[in-house]
Amino acid sequence: MSGATPAEGGGRGRFLLEVVLVRARFLAIFVAIGVIAGQWDRIEAAWERWSRPGPEEGAEASAFEHFCPMHPSIVRDAPGSCPVCGMPLSRRAKGAKEDLPRGVLARVQLSPWRIAQAGIRTAEVAPLPLVREVSAPGSVEVDERAVRSIAARVPGRVERVFADFTGREVAEGDPLVEIYSPDLVAAQAGLLGTARALEAARKAGADEEELLRARRPMEAARDRLLLSGLEPGQVDEVLAGGKPLLRVVLRSPLAGTVLEKRAVQGRYVAEGEDLYRIADLRRVWVRVRLSAEDLGLARAGAGIAAVAEGFPGETFHGTVAFVDPVIDPATRTVGVRADLENPGGRLRPGLFVTARIRAPVADLEPFASMPRPAAPSPGGTRTEWWCPMHPEVTADREGGECAKCGGMRLVRREVRDLPAGAVLAIPELAVVDTGARRVVYRESSPGVFDAVEVVLGPRAGAHYPVVSGLSAGDRVASAGAFLIDAETRLNPAAAAAYFGATGTRDPGK
Repeated sequence: MSGATPAEGGGRGRFLLEVVLVRARFLAIFVAIGVIAGQWDRIEAAWERWSRPGPEEGAEASAFEHFCPMHPSIVRDAPGSCPVCGMPLSRRAKGAKEDLPRGVLARVQLSPWRIAQAGIRTAEVAPLPLVREVSAPGSVEVDERAVRSIAARVPGRVERVFADFTGREVAEGDPLVEIYSPDLVAAQAGLLGTARALEAARKAGADEEELLRARRPMEAARDRLLLSGLEPGQVDEVLAGGKPLLRVVLRSPLAGTVLEKRAVQGRYVAEGEDLYRIADLRRVWVRVRLSAEDLGLARAGAGIAAVAEGFPGETFHGTVAFVDPVIDPATRTVGVRADLENPGGRLRPGLFVTARIRAPVADLEPFASMPRPAAPSPGGTRTEWWCPMHPEVTADREGGECAKCGGMRLVRREVRDLPAGAVLAIPELAVVDTGARRVVYRESSPGVFDAVEVVLGPRAGAHYPVVSGLSAGDRVASAGAFLIDAETRLNPAAAAAYFGATGTRDPGK
């Protein structure tokens, strides 16, 4: 058997050398670890001395932090830009209260989990054709413009009564009462005397001037009889018959209902004494009283609908004719009078009704005087870019930056034009009424709600019309607004300095 070749001997030697080197490496690593572990305190102290900033730089870094005003959860120890909106981070002292944007009373940020847990929902501020309606009790009254008082124009004795009871219906020209008046008989005799004198002058061949002088007394006597209650036909009858009428019949000047009767057969009446009061009830008044809040509805010409218990399912329509110029200091209400058609006279004076007054909110003040676009945009909407931190900063093109924020990119939104007959409206549940003011929570960015004060008109159904404080396209908390308000009240620091202002990464926890 032959011995190993030189090549085989050299390969075995290299293998042994590699094994020794590998073991030496492990041994060196263990030794190095032991040295580092034994000198760790010195190494750590040297690193801190090398990396520690100077006294002034260290004090400044510990006293300030950088945050995004639009996304308060973004807080950094060093300057930079917001990774969400690209706005440069603002610097503030740690724990300091940051000023809220103009018009924002409070701001709170909630996580999606908190929003879902509280059942918070948002609604868009959009134009709606709101109609304001108010109901008020009222009563039917006589239209004073359709009332006539029948008085004796001459003293005399009532010989006969034709309209002999209150409530009787009379037509125009119907006889009411027959009167014997000595004064009226004497006046008729005077007329006949002047008529005979005129006839005698004519037969004597008097000239035109003499006839004119004779005719003047006759015309004066005729006018006196007409003013005393005789009709032109009755005067002509006296002249044609040549003798006075002993009894004169007074007739109704209008068709209507006898509301009051004072004429009694055989009774003597004085000149000017009332005998009858007659009213036309084909049109009546309805009087209601409205509170000061509903005063805007009380406009002359506004429509009104009345419902009476005696006529179920039937509505009587009319228009507002007059509004009292003063408010009753005892009830703090204002009286409103409306004209209602009363076919068949079914609505009787004294009847109680429920009146409803309706009017489009867009026709009421201050909405009626608000400017509206002369030429609405196609589709009723237009696109603009705005700054959520400074809503007054807007642009018509993309790519702009807010000059007040120092570089924040403007956000796109769709703005609706205010069409004719519509007003901006928000749901009733979105309003938090504190007594001193009305507040809504506007969603300035996802999960961030700003408390803004609004001026609202009177409620119309389930919505409030917006006078000022919001713009079309804004989104407000329509459900859960009171929970958001409670959060700001229970945690004022969070409402003023925002959740996340002290470095909390999850504002919902």
